[in-house]
Amino acid sequence: MKLPVTAIMEMTPDGMYSCSITENLGNYGIAGYGETAEQAREDMLACYEEMKEMNAEDGIETPEFEITYKYDIQSFFSMFPFFNISKIADEAGINKSQLRQYASGHAVASEMQYQKLRTTMNRIKEKLSFATF
Repeated sequence: MKLPVTAIMEMTPDGMYSCSITENLGNYGIAGYGETAEQAREDMLACYEEMKEMNAEDGIETPEFEITYKYDIQSFFSMFPFFNISKIADEAGINKSQLRQYASGHAVASEMQYQKLRTTMNRIKEKLSFATF
């Protein structure tokens, strides 16, 4: 059975991206950094692999993770650049220019704007779950 964990993906104040597991994993912290959200995710997964190797050397079994990723707006659009920001803004009822500013990190979204995006992305996710090729 896989251990459910949450990874927080966010843009840092210096314009880089970080991805870190929120759960307490004993002696280790699992985190990654990069110039893109994908690089940060890959770095975090490499950190996890290193932790597994160190644990194996000490005779400790490391569980496999089932990772749920939580994104801020900047890291979401960095990770999924194929989503059309203008179309998502229309779906969410957010000004297109404003959402572009959120995605670039030039403006900070309010909790109400985040809620609009969450609702919209859940609708999109549901639609996609039925799609096949």
